[in-house]
Formats: sequence, structure tokens, C-alpha cells
Amino acid sequence: MAMPATRLVAVMLALCGIAAAGEQALETSMTILAFDRSGKPAAGAEADVRFSVLPPGAKLPTVKKVTIRADGSAHIGGLTPGDTGLEFRWRGLFDVAENRPVGLFHLEPGANAVFCRLTRPGTAVLRVQDADGAPAKGARVYAFPLFTDLNPELLDLQLAAAQQSAAGRVTADTGADGVAQLDLVEAPYRWAVLCDGYRPCLAGAFRVHEGETVQPPPAVLASTPKQGHTITCCHFPRWWLGWSP
Repeated sequence: MAMPATRLVAVMLALCGIAAAGEQALETSMTILAFDRSGKPAAGAEADVRFSVLPPGAKLPTVKKVTIRADGSAHIGGLTPGDTGLEFRWRGLFDVAENRPVGLFHLEPGANAVFCRLTRPGTAVLRVQDADGAPAKGARVYAFPLFTDLNPELLDLQLAAAQQSAAGRVTADTGADGVAQLDLVEAPYRWAVLCDGYRPCLAGAFRVHEGETVQPPPAVLASTPKQGHTITCCHFPRWWLGWSP
């Protein structure tokens, strides 16, 4: 027997209401899948996951701390669907996945998933010394990707600009032994040094491998030439000085 039209409409509206209620009750969550470069789960890896409300500055970011389980996953619940700024800050590890979410990320109602491919850092031991071989304490060491355009003639300006931005470089200061250590993702680099009393130094190139330590040849600093003082004698007419014989 056919259902009356009015009854059919009532049933459809009821079903739509149930579906809408179910969608509203659906928890928005994120599952993080993290593996190393060989495909093994990155068990024990820890990260701070920052969710920033858009537009920036509208509200303080929400930070969720996660630890990757033995199966390579971590779960974050209680999220708000919609556009968000998303950032991962791994402790002692680097995320090298090409699809790592940077900036804007859209959280769908229900389950969301993000894949992260992690790598252990390598360590660069960078030594800085003066022309006599003495260690240079307090020198600022910069590591840049190998193909960064660094001009020896403009190096002081380029390093000054690099201090204003963390993009594309890593820095550390040397200790009393003139040594600075940098943890870097596997890649080729070039490095430079900025130190008070010395000329900026473009040291050379080196390559870092995962889990290994590299120690390139030391950077040798040259003293900044002392600037002489020039005294200019100006001769003024006697009337200008208000003097007369």
C-alpha cells in the first residue's frame, strides 16, 4: 500500500533531522600517522601540535601535546571543524614529508588524518678560530641550504638580514672552545660566521647524514681593519669669526 504524501514528507523530514543531529554530534578529531624514512613507526616521537584560529591574532593558538604510539599513530579529539592554522613542532626530529601541512588546514567534521615522515637529525660540529689559531668565543654560526645565494662582498648585510628571519637557516653561538653544534636534517649546507671585531666569514660547504656527526674544516676569521681618524682643517674668514686685528 502506498504511503500518503503527507506521511512520506513527515518521514523524510524526520530522517533529515536525525542525520543533521548525527552530524552535529560527530566529534571532529585528527589522527597523526608518523613513520621514519624506512617506513617503520616513529614510536615514542613527541610533538607540540599548534592549531591557530583564523584570522591570525583572533585567539591564542591551541597546543596539543602528542606521543606517537607503537603502531605509528596518535589521536587528538575535541577539535572544531573549519579552517585552522596547523603546525607541528617535533622534539629532536625533523618532518621531511612533502605533504607536511603548513599554514592553512581544513578540519572536516568527523575524522581527519595527517601523515608525517620523520627523520633523525645529523650533527654538525663547527669550529671557529682567529688567524693565530685561538678559539673565537661568542661567534654566531649560520648554516644555510647549499644553494643559498651568499655574496662575500655583501655577507655582513645578508647575515644581518638573516637574524631577522628564521626561514632557511639555523644558528648557534660558539662557546669558550670556539665550537658550535647544530642539529640539521640530512642535506648539503654552507656556513658562515659573524663575530664582533672580525670580518664576516663565508666558511665553506659540508653535508649532513641522518644520525651521523660531521666536522668540516674550521672557519678562520680575519680582524676588521681599524678605521683611522681624519682631521679636516677649515679656514674661515676673519669677519665670520667676529675677529679683527
